[in-house]
Amino acid sequence: MNNFLILFVLFFSSISCRNSAHYENKKHSSTDQNLAQPSSKEASLGNLFSDGESFSLQDVKEGKTCGSVRNGNLTFTFVQWPGELKKWLAGELAKMKFKKSATEKLHGIYLANYSNDIGTGLTCHDAKSDKMVVLINAKLVTRERRDLSQQVMTTPNDLRPLGIPVLEDRGDAILQTFVHEMFHVIDLAYYLDDLADSLEGKAAGASFRQTLYEMSWKEPLKSRFGEDKAEATELALTATSIKNIDAHPLKKHSGLFLADEASPPQDEMQIWLNENKWIATKTNFFSTYAKDNFLEDFAVSLEAIYSGKAYDTWYRVEFFAPLEKFLLSTKALIESSPSHREKACFIRKEFFGDPCS
Repeated sequence: MNNFLILFVLFFSSISCRNSAHYENKKHSSTDQNLAQPSSKEASLGNLFSDGESFSLQDVKEGKTCGSVRNGNLTFTFVQWPGELKKWLAGELAKMKFKKSATEKLHGIYLANYSNDIGTGLTCHDAKSDKMVVLINAKLVTRERRDLSQQVMTTPNDLRPLGIPVLEDRGDAILQTFVHEMFHVIDLAYYLDDLADSLEGKAAGASFRQTLYEMSWKEPLKSRFGEDKAEATELALTATSIKNIDAHPLKKHSGLFLADEASPPQDEMQIWLNENKWIATKTNFFSTYAKDNFLEDFAVSLEAIYSGKAYDTWYRVEFFAPLEKFLLSTKALIESSPSHREKACFIRKEFFGDPCS
């Protein structure tokens, strides 16, 4: 996509921070035992939702996953977490009982206003604490959530009033972003170093992360399905540089963007449609965003399966006339596409302990 929109740029894993309040560097449906039972730690988990800075810029810059932040232009101010929202998300975090714990690797979760809207969620490694710092875009806290109460909302992006024949729905915006970032925390904290070792031939045997990686990737940033001709993503990362992701995954912000024009050119919409058709028929990715790099593929894939099972919410994007009518749904992909189902079943069995039925 060109620079014609900014309705949503999905999820990126790099942040910049320093010691001041302003930084410039600038329906819950599951009864599954793994997913649904809250733990007694819910109250203490609320302490992870911080209202102000408790980390240093230098510690974050020296971390493994700061990426484009080192070159910087991320400007933001902290926002106080609404009490009910903090309580609700702490409860959802307490329910995430996986083989790998996100909570043990979290330094803090922050709500922030950005002067440059570079993403809805950001995750970065803090070298001093050896834990992850997560920022959530405060724009996701909307008035539509009644009293910020414990409810799962559907927040579709209906672009048709703007003259764009597309309806996109990824569920509850702040919940989906939060869940997505927790899977980034798990991936970066537990799997990144081992994956780098395996790709460099320093480890024997295929781990969960390596097998999942090899299902979709030839190289860290080149999928086994070839380049998407319409939107090839150029990223500077090799196997030997995974452990120090400085120029990494997240320097190109792909996704849908809104511009000053009333609607984007027809050929841009056709590119987006073609990408989604390619995803559905030629790959095992669960969205066009997942194809950007192997880290996003991990977070997108696990978030899709978890959110579908825990909340019965699935990513959907639908195209209307004058474009060819087409619907991509992660639920439909898992149910009908052998390659997508194989990947989903592997994740469910190996990560969630929940084999496909």
